[in-house]
Amino acid sequence: MTDAEAEVQKARVLALYDRWRSRLSLERIYMDHVWERSEMAPVGNTKNVAASTEAEWQYHQAKFTWCLPRISDIKDEATLETLVVHEM
Repeated sequence: MTDAEAEVQKARVLALYDRWRSRLSLERIYMDHVWERSEMAPVGNTKNVAASTEAEWQYHQAKFTWCLPRISDIKDEATLETLVVHEM
């Protein structure tokens, strides 16, 4: 994945993140984004992991890890939106 392709995928995710953050009342939570350009390790029975979230709610912090190759595979914006909201 080139730098330009990665930026396109990041922009897709962040646009949806920005749209939903206030709707979900998460403005007071510090959220960090990590962008992976390689495949992520399987989680449980899920092999094609597109994203994962680690949260420390007692500290009002969360970290999202996004797998850019998997995000790129998601062509339907509604499906991507469902993923972003799920991770949030």
